[in-house]
Amino acid sequence: MRVLHTLGARNGPRPKAIVAHLRFYVPLVAACVAFLAVCELVLRLALPSEAPSTADYEMLEPDDVLGYRLAPSLDAVFQRTPANGGDRIRWGTNAGGFRGEELASTNAPRIVVYGDSNVQAVFSTDANTFPEQLESIVARDLGRPVEVVNAGVIGYGPDHYLLRMTAELPALQPALVVLTIFADNDLGDSLRHRLFELRDGRLSRRRDHFVYPASSLMDRARRFAASLLIAQAAKRAFSFVLPAPDVGSDSNDQPDTATRIRQLEELAALSFARYRTPGSPFLRGDYYDIDVAVAPESESARTKLSLLGAIFREAKATADRAGVALLVAIEPSRVDLTTLDSVNHVTLGQAYASYDPRRLTRSIEELCRSEAIDVINLYDAFSQNAPETLYFEGADDHWNDAGQNLAAETIAPRVVARMAEGLEARDSTAGN
Repeated sequence: MRVLHTLGARNGPRPKAIVAHLRFYVPLVAACVAFLAVCELVLRLALPSEAPSTADYEMLEPDDVLGYRLAPSLDAVFQRTPANGGDRIRWGTNAGGFRGEELASTNAPRIVVYGDSNVQAVFSTDANTFPEQLESIVARDLGRPVEVVNAGVIGYGPDHYLLRMTAELPALQPALVVLTIFADNDLGDSLRHRLFELRDGRLSRRRDHFVYPASSLMDRARRFAASLLIAQAAKRAFSFVLPAPDVGSDSNDQPDTATRIRQLEELAALSFARYRTPGSPFLRGDYYDIDVAVAPESESARTKLSLLGAIFREAKATADRAGVALLVAIEPSRVDLTTLDSVNHVTLGQAYASYDPRRLTRSIEELCRSEAIDVINLYDAFSQNAPETLYFEGADDHWNDAGQNLAAETIAPRVVARMAEGLEARDSTAGN
C-alpha cells in the first residue's frame, strides 16, 4: 500500500489537492486581473493622449466581393505625429460602415463621395474632411440642405469604387456620385488588388483577388496586450532600470534618393509580374506610380491605364443606369508638387528626362474625357496655392485640412451646377 501511495503521489496531485489549489489560485488570478484592469482604466482616464491609434485590423473586416471593408459602428482614434500638430482625432463609422453619423432620413439630395484613405481621412475631424467641407459649401451655395456620404476606405482604388457603385447606388439613391482618384497610387491599385482583368477589352472579375486576412485569436491577443497602457508603462520602467545600450545614430538607415527611386521601379515591376501570375502573393501597401510618370509606354503603365479606362467606362454605364450624375475629381500627389519627399518632382526630373509632373493627373483626365465623364483636375489649383502647405509632413503623404478645404472649394461650383440641373429636372418632371 505504501508503494501504491508513493506511485500515486508521483503521478500527480489527487483530485482533492487539485480542488484546493483551484480554490486558492482562481480568486488570486481574478484579483490580479481586476487590479490590472483598474490600473489600465485609471491610466486611460489620466492619460487619454497616450492611448494608441486604432489599428487597421481593428477597423477592417474581410469581404468576399471587395476584399475588405470598413467595419460598422466603429469608435476609433487617430494620433497625428508631432510634426503634424500632434492632434488626437476621434472618428467613427455608422451602422452602414460609412464614416460619420447615421444617414439622414430626410429628402435632402444626397451626394456620395467614393475614395481611399484621403476621403476616409482618419487624420482629420469630421468637420475638416473633404466630404464634410464639400457638404457645407454646396449647401450654402445651393441654398438648401444636402447630404454628402463619406464612402472613403483606406487602401481602396477605382476598382473598389466601381463594385461599390454597382451594389450601393440602388439603396443610397444619390443625385451625384463623386469619384476621387489619387494620382499617386490609384493606377496601381487595380494590379495589386486583382479584382479585375481585361478580356477582349472588357472587364472581367478575377478569382484570385485580395481578401483581407482575418486575424487569429493569438494575433489579436498579442496586439491587444501591446496596446495596453499598463504594458507600455511597464516597458518604459524596465527600460529605465535596464536602459538599452546607446548604439548611436546611423545615417545609412534611410536609403538615399537613388535607392528609393530604384525601389519604386522594382515595386512597379514586381506588382505587374504578380498581376500577370494568377495566385501569386499580394503586394501590400500603396506605391507611387513611377512607371506611368516616367515610362508611359511601358507594358505595366499601359496595362494600368487600360484597366482604369475600362473601369471608368463601366462606372459611367453604372451611373447612367441608375440615373445618377457622375463627377471624377483628381487629387495630385505631393510627389509631383512638393519636395516633402526625397523622391519628388525635382529629383525625378533629374533622374529621368521623360518625367512629367503632370502626367499622372493628365492621363487620368484624358481617360475620363474619352468616356465623356465630367472631370475636375486639381493639379493647377494645388500648384498655384503653396502646395507644400496642403499636405502632411513626414511619412504621412495625405492632404491635410487645408488641402481638403481647397479641394472642396474648387469642386463645389461644379457640384452645385450639376445638382441644380438635376433638381430642376426633377421639379419639372414632378410638375408634369
